[in-house]
Amino acid sequence: IGAGLTKEFCEEFLVIATDLAENLLCQISHECSASIVCFKCDLTKENEINNLIKFISDRFPFLFSVINSAGIYPTQSMFDIDQTSWDSVLNLNLRAPFLLSRGLSKLMIRNKINGSIINISSSAAKMARPGICHYGASKAGLEQLTKNLAIELASHQIRVNVVAPGLINTETVQKMSNDIGAMEHQKKLNKIPLRRIGKTQDIVGMVRYLLSPESSYCTGGIYPIDGGITLGISDYKH
Repeated sequence: IGAGLTKEFCEEFLVIATDLAENLLCQISHECSASIVCFKCDLTKENEINNLIKFISDRFPFLFSVINSAGIYPTQSMFDIDQTSWDSVLNLNLRAPFLLSRGLSKLMIRNKINGSIINISSSAAKMARPGICHYGASKAGLEQLTKNLAIELASHQIRVNVVAPGLINTETVQKMSNDIGAMEHQKKLNKIPLRRIGKTQDIVGMVRYLLSPESSYCTGGIYPIDGGITLGISDYKH
């Protein structure tokens, strides 16, 4: 999703993209126009986040938006989650968005920019299922963090919102659907009221709205892009 957003918005804005995988950054930079700056960063490490914030502050002080989309999605039984596994998920999925939002909102305030911070959550913030105790907790925490940041930053005219995707046709999901087989994948689709998998473009549209002046009165919102799966039971037969 992050790669898709980067490719889309570098046609309109200067995008600063960050990832731990340098080869992915090089690939995205090659596919995009010149309006992209790549910065390798391990977002689980606070000192590297601080280096990223300093880099942006020194070279691009008039930043107007932050999109926190980095995340990991391991599946493990609750009995197999050790401290390392728990910390790796919470550090990337929850702590990193907090540190980036805090550091970069200071930059917006200093330069009197009416900014927009967008956190990418997940339907897993609301729907429990086996194997994702740490991931679900991180995304639920991210949504509550968003609301608190929205309250604290409102007086500075900085808006903070959540986009919460469901099943999106990313490379990871494609690989998972191949691994579990067509029948299991169809079972997942049958639980989605709109009966289709989402596209990255579905996420792009909502993010574009939250970046635009049209959403200037929206803050603290959670915008599901999930085909209706978090609404509840999609089908009932007597």
